[in-house]
Amino acid sequence: MLALLAPPVLAQEVAPAPPVGAHGDAAELGVGAGFVDGWSALTSTPPGPFRAPGMGAALELDAGWRLLPEVTLGAWGYGAQLSETAARPAPFDVSRAGAGLEGTWHAMPSSVGVSPWVSLGAGWRGQWLEYETGPVQAQHGVEIVRARAGLDVRVSPSLALAPVIGASVGMYLSQKLAGAQTWNPIARPGLDTYVFAGVRATLDFPLHPRPGGGGPAGYAR
Repeated sequence: MLALLAPPVLAQEVAPAPPVGAHGDAAELGVGAGFVDGWSALTSTPPGPFRAPGMGAALELDAGWRLLPEVTLGAWGYGAQLSETAARPAPFDVSRAGAGLEGTWHAMPSSVGVSPWVSLGAGWRGQWLEYETGPVQAQHGVEIVRARAGLDVRVSPSLALAPVIGASVGMYLSQKLAGAQTWNPIARPGLDTYVFAGVRATLDFPLHPRPGGGGPAGYAR
């Protein structure tokens, strides 16, 4: 009889676990892939400027330390394969690579749903032009600024997927012409840029997991 008169016990809702990086002190690994479109002015000396690379695909890698809930400091690298353009005298393939340092700002680090972020970086950039006949022309320079913006969609406390857009501006300072043995400075180098649109997966690892935390999702509060 007393059991019938007792008030019903309601099940308590369990709040979603916050992201691993919500308290800072976490490692982050990111992998992105997408579409790129580039424009080059390798030199402002006639007959330049001209557009060397065209459209293509890129793979981007990031590794960083979540210094604060809002701030990640890290390194980036990428590789890209771009198409020929009509401005070149012969069909060719363009391969690009770059690496450098960056800082990322997370606008809503504790969000269990979506969290926007922006990153700025700089570093080294290289480009290789390979013609059908075989010779390769190479350029090296600097990535003056590399900007990315994304919207993390939290799949789990340790994994987020994000659409990403961005742009990079650089300058090639030296080159080795096809068949040459030495590197020479590019006369009056011009700016080079490309835009990026794609997707990125980010995996977070706590640097100080709580005892019994059970893997990447465990972190010290």
